[in-house]
Amino acid sequence: MPKQTGKGSHHKRKEAAFERSAMQHTNFIGQAQPLRAQAERVKQEHLEAERTQDAVREMAAELEQFAGLKDGPKAPFRIPRSIDEGKRLISEAPDALREKARERLDQLPDSAKAAMDMAQSAAELLFVPVRFGLGIVRELVRLPVTMLRILRHREA
Repeated sequence: MPKQTGKGSHHKRKEAAFERSAMQHTNFIGQAQPLRAQAERVKQEHLEAERTQDAVREMAAELEQFAGLKDGPKAPFRIPRSIDEGKRLISEAPDALREKARERLDQLPDSAKAAMDMAQSAAELLFVPVRFGLGIVRELVRLPVTMLRILRHREA
C-alpha cells in the first residue's frame, strides 16, 4: 500500500502553530521593544474581547431568565396527535381560554377590577357613535344597491 502524501505530519503543524504564537527572537536588544509592545496590544485586545463576550453572555442569560426562556421556548398548548384530537382541541379552546381569563381576573386586586370596569364603560361610551355611524353608512350603501336591483329587474 502506498504512503499517503500531501497531508503533512501533525508534528510539523504543531510546531508551526507554536512558532506563530511564540515571541519572536531578535538579534539586537533594541528590536525586541516594538515586538513586546505589539504582543501587549494583542493581549489587551484579547482580554477586552473576552470581557465583552462575558458581559454579553451575562446580559443574554438575564434576559432569558426575565423572559422565562431559560429552558427554551415552550408551546403554550399541546400539539394534537390526530385530526380528531385537533378538532376536539379547537372546539374546546374558546371555553378553556375563557376559563383561564376568569381565573386571572379573579386573581386581580379589587382596585384593578374597578379600573377595568371603568375602562370598559368608557370604551363602550366611545364606541356608541361609531356603531350608529356604521349603521347609517350601511343603510346609505344599501339604498343605491337596492335602486340598481329594482332598475335591473324592470329592464329584464
